[in-house]
Amino acid sequence: MIGVDAETGKAITGKAHLRQSISRILFTPLGSVIMRPDFGSRLFELIGKNLDDYLQLEIFVATAEALEKWEPRILVKRVQFERSDLGVAILTLHYENVETGELVAETFEKEVKQ
Repeated sequence: MIGVDAETGKAITGKAHLRQSISRILFTPLGSVIMRPDFGSRLFELIGKNLDDYLQLEIFVATAEALEKWEPRILVKRVQFERSDLGVAILTLHYENVETGELVAETFEKEVKQ
């Protein structure tokens, strides 16, 4: 699959395209894309809440649901979430690339406005 790098405008493929796609899905709030209100994930509803075991489960479900719906190239295996003292949400996603069978762990970071 070929895409366009959101920062450079150049063509991207493979792992770079997949990573960008995952990030875009996870960090796009539901309802924020005109004509596609169901695109994105519920993460923005959750990441400001008090972090406990129940919230960790909710974050896993929100992540898995969004990626299952919008990114058929992966199968979510595990999600770890934490917040830094500087207001950065850190999500580590463990997944299987269904095209290659490769098991991958990638970390995504997003600044959270307090």
